[in-house]
Amino acid sequence: MILSSLPSHLFHSRNDRRLRKWRTALKHTHTREKSFESLEEHQFAEQTMRWKAELSEVEDQSTLRRRLTQLAPEAFALVLQASRRLVGRTLSQQGDQRVWDMAFHDVQLIGGQAMQEGAIAEMGTGEGKTLTATLPAYLMALAGKGVHIVTVNDYLAKRDAEWMGHIYSLLGLTVGCLQSDGDFASRQAAYWADVTYGTASEFGFDYLRDHCLTNSADQQVQRSPFFALIDEIDSVLIDEARAPLIISGPAVYDRSASYTEMASGVGRLVEAQRKDCDQRLDEARLLLGAGEEREAALLLLQVQLAMTKHPGLRKMVEDPSLLRMLERTHVAMHVDHKRSELAALKEELYFSLNSPRRQVDLTERGCRLLSPHDPEAFVLPPWEEGGQEVGAELSDRAARIHAVNQLLRAYTLYERDQDYHVVEGQVEIIDSEQGRPMAGRRWSDGLHQAMEAKEGVDVQPENTTLATITLQNYLRLYPLLAGMTGTALPEETEFNEAFGLNVAAIPPHKPCCREDAGDRVYLTHREKIGAVVREIQEAHSRKQPVLVGTAHVDISEVLSRRLRREGIPHRVLNAKRPAEEAEIIANAGQPGAVTVSTNMAGRGTDIRLAEGVAELGGLYVIGTERHQSSRVDLQLRGRSGRQGDAGVTKFFVSLEDSLFKRFGHSDRLMGWLQRLGHREGEALEHGMLSRTFARAQGQLEQAHSEERRNLRKYDDILHSQRTSVYEWRRDLLELPCSDLVAALIDQCQDSETAIKSWEGFLERWSSVDSGVRQSLERQILLCVLDTRWAGRLEWLQDLREDVSLERFAQRDPLMEYRRRAVDRFADLEKEICEASITQVCALQPPETRPEIVFPKPARPEVSRNAPCLCGRARKYKRCCSQRLQS
Repeated sequence: MILSSLPSHLFHSRNDRRLRKWRTALKHTHTREKSFESLEEHQFAEQTMRWKAELSEVEDQSTLRRRLTQLAPEAFALVLQASRRLVGRTLSQQGDQRVWDMAFHDVQLIGGQAMQEGAIAEMGTGEGKTLTATLPAYLMALAGKGVHIVTVNDYLAKRDAEWMGHIYSLLGLTVGCLQSDGDFASRQAAYWADVTYGTASEFGFDYLRDHCLTNSADQQVQRSPFFALIDEIDSVLIDEARAPLIISGPAVYDRSASYTEMASGVGRLVEAQRKDCDQRLDEARLLLGAGEEREAALLLLQVQLAMTKHPGLRKMVEDPSLLRMLERTHVAMHVDHKRSELAALKEELYFSLNSPRRQVDLTERGCRLLSPHDPEAFVLPPWEEGGQEVGAELSDRAARIHAVNQLLRAYTLYERDQDYHVVEGQVEIIDSEQGRPMAGRRWSDGLHQAMEAKEGVDVQPENTTLATITLQNYLRLYPLLAGMTGTALPEETEFNEAFGLNVAAIPPHKPCCREDAGDRVYLTHREKIGAVVREIQEAHSRKQPVLVGTAHVDISEVLSRRLRREGIPHRVLNAKRPAEEAEIIANAGQPGAVTVSTNMAGRGTDIRLAEGVAELGGLYVIGTERHQSSRVDLQLRGRSGRQGDAGVTKFFVSLEDSLFKRFGHSDRLMGWLQRLGHREGEALEHGMLSRTFARAQGQLEQAHSEERRNLRKYDDILHSQRTSVYEWRRDLLELPCSDLVAALIDQCQDSETAIKSWEGFLERWSSVDSGVRQSLERQILLCVLDTRWAGRLEWLQDLREDVSLERFAQRDPLMEYRRRAVDRFADLEKEICEASITQVCALQPPETRPEIVFPKPARPEVSRNAPCLCGRARKYKRCCSQRLQS
């Protein structure tokens, strides 16, 4: 009681204490800037060179970090003065001429201080984070070790590198930019610049290529990592970092022919199931008319199990009462004593779907249709009936079964132009949340080959993983790391736990005047969409600009169709073309503009209000549902109210939203509201509903955080082994071959035999130039290491799936994974040493063998216009083909 009654101003948070310290440093910065006013512009570069020369003599990392911190106020002052000199000048930006009107505010200096100390600066939308980044980037570039600024797409990387490059150039620094279509020379030049802009995937892929595809040190493009500054850090490290970066090569066993062979049969199977579903839907309508709801519900459930995306079923469940009846039946059939009845329903189908898990199960009826003369063709023979013939049959049948399962997934669970699209004979994946084509990315385990067979395009050979790393573990390689975003505080615990990063909340330059209205809650999804359209109509009629944020691409398409029907002009932004999305989002503040956007589209571009819009209420942001993270909701709200502008935000939600149905007990609440006499189309407003949505959102956030934490723990085990292997590979590129072979011999189990083999090898090659011999030795050693490591990655992937069953034996899968992975890694070291010595010593000199051939991975023929096998988002002719030719 006594402590609670003390004035709150006696106790300050950690953030408040840091802000006071940084505000004190501002005085030194402003004082030092005045002393730079007398400098000629050419003297800016001279001052930069003096600082770089001084810091180049500092070898100790901690001493260098301390000296940079001491230098920060002066370095920031020089950047301020450089920016001030550019004001009013007409400069080029991506082919256009634009007047420089960017000047630093004190809050940007505070943000720069936070980032140079290795924190995440949380700065609201429109506060000028792009300009702020030049402060810590310039300071860290003085160390001469290279600064990497990570952006969310190629367009922003190129835009920021060119526009901010005017400041860097005036200060005497060089600027580089990584683009997905850049060649080897341009990438190497970009990395050796003082400041390099690029996306996280470009940095990560170059790291993997340098450590698995190069045969000499001069083929590598990157320097040792030093400092990375991540723009929209929550997007890079949380939203988009769950999928690892993978470089692939040709698989040893290619099953791609199976997909082409089985595609037509699976197509007939799917068409038969579709006709079967049409008949069941007709029967269900008749039964509903006769009042036999249970029998009708069972038929609807069968159609849902057979084809979740059947258009007839979708139309029927638009009726809320039918949807609830189907959901109740689905839940009831999963009770233990109903499982046999559910299994019987599935056996009447050709195949059954598990949409949440994206799995398909072929039934006996389906097997008979696919193979009338041999229904057992899709059943694996018993393991005990061994022998070579059975082994070969097992392999063929396993390939056919796998191809059929993946083809069924391709035909029934993935839709063209929603989950993927076909461009120039290539299947490209579409990100469901952003609508952005994921060029160069391919589904694994044969699913992409199944998509290609389904669409009738060339089926590419299956690949195996040569190298992989998660974005989190790649960025953890940097000794110094910082970031900036508008929404970091909700994930501060995870940032601190995974990366040791704290979040500094930077106050806005002007107070926020935005009005955040309460949620409008509706009973059904249909009612909610209707209310959103009416709200847009009202705002559009008074010329107030509207930005509508959706969680998924399909919702934005539904809204677009409704708006076209109502005659409301609008723009749809699905993040498919970054340059176009920047232009659309920049004009979203014009009078009467209506912009429908997925939640991640347009990040990095400010929405400036046109003249007179503030009097209309500012930008009106409408959210069509609560997202899976409150942080994404805050990002959407932050689009409005930039730099003290007027604005309004409001979320429209329904009890049928996926978030609420998963965690909010929507069926029970719907029944309760209907008994109270709720009228269709009426909005619900109650504190209990808002709290229920917030609680559901919190539960999902916790589940996702735990999932990311678990993925991180598994990848940490792989990361430690990957680091060791890449250190070996670096030694192979840099150290003399004689030292390498001596170290390998010491680790062989039978070192005496290895020494004798090595001595015999040297004697046979005594008359050959030592440079030629050592070059061949190095190539063999690299080949052995790369081949064994690729096999290791495949084994670890299988191990990850195997240990998932350990929970049924009351054992921790992670502990079992760690134990087996560590045990086998010691064996891998021995295998690499012995295989290296064996293959090197077996090499014959040119006198006894006219052509010297050393092992190297087989490389299939690749079309010049096909996607490159290394996994990057560009064609083969613009990627590895150029390197091989050079």
